[in-house]
Amino acid sequence: MEDLSASKINGAIEEYCLNARAMHALRRSMVDGISQEAIAEELDVSVGTIKNDIRRWRPVVRRHL
Repeated sequence: MEDLSASKINGAIEEYCLNARAMHALRRSMVDGISQEAIAEELDVSVGTIKNDIRRWRPVVRRHL
């Protein structure tokens, strides 16, 4: 993917991701570069939950970048 600004990525996440937890996970992953394990710990959910959220919503967001 081309080098995109954090504000453009955040805007696409805000507009197209319909799940608050996934929105947070995508921001931390795509903008901040935080690992899925760290995000799961931060949100007090399983790593599998975060992986599923990111797997589900990242393609939606990328389609609009």
